[in-house]
Amino acid sequence: MGWLNTLFDVAQIGLEISQLDQLNQLKNQGAASQVIQAALQELRSRIHYYNETAKTILQYESIEPLATAGAMRVLEYRLIDSGITPDLFSSSLTDMEYVSNTIRAIQANSSRLCGQLPPESQAAIQSLVRKTDLIPELSYYLNHHSEYSTYLEVKDKYSKSPWLANQWAISGIGCLFFFVGVGIPFALFPRGGSGFYAVLILEVAAMIYFAIKASAARSSKQVVDAAEKKLDIRKLEEIDRRYQGNISAAKADLENARAEVQAFFGNSALNPG
Repeated sequence: MGWLNTLFDVAQIGLEISQLDQLNQLKNQGAASQVIQAALQELRSRIHYYNETAKTILQYESIEPLATAGAMRVLEYRLIDSGITPDLFSSSLTDMEYVSNTIRAIQANSSRLCGQLPPESQAAIQSLVRKTDLIPELSYYLNHHSEYSTYLEVKDKYSKSPWLANQWAISGIGCLFFFVGVGIPFALFPRGGSGFYAVLILEVAAMIYFAIKASAARSSKQVVDAAEKKLDIRKLEEIDRRYQGNISAAKADLENARAEVQAFFGNSALNPG
């Protein structure tokens, strides 16, 4: 059964976060009602998915109590992580009640199912939850590590001279170069000659070098801005700091987490494998 894989889908998790951010931005900007409703529709689909998944899990309650309790607990925590709450649907009382009832039902069933199990089984479920928390975040980290490394490298270079990417600053300095650059050779060599042309050539070379550096700075800024818009930099920084950039260790922890999840569900029909 692929219900758990869907919950761990990194792209889907990122989509939920993106949809919430988009909705909050639209509300803050005072967007038109129909635009906000379109954003809410996507979140309605997600809460419906959680509701239907809970019903599917409960079908195995009498057959596989441990797997059912574990699956429901994982579903509960993923719903919490999604950030979907009733107040997001304040424009519709029906939607608010549906979301509220879905959240309440999942939490109640999770507590009931786990409460019926012995302490060792409850401990196993808590361990399962910890491992399932690792899977999406480590998958995200490993999938975007190359982009994140490039971001860090480019940002380090860009941070040393960010003013080079400022178009107004570059234009002002360019004008200064032009007028001062023309004046200096005439001031030093009013009659021209080889010295005049030597200084002029040096100044032209300096202007070309400066233009190249400014162009590189603008390109770096574009890379940095694009990465900060696309990636969850804060999350990547936190995981990278935890593993001190050790990709092999992160991969090992991810594989171990997946193996423990598979071991917990075993031959259950709820096994995501």
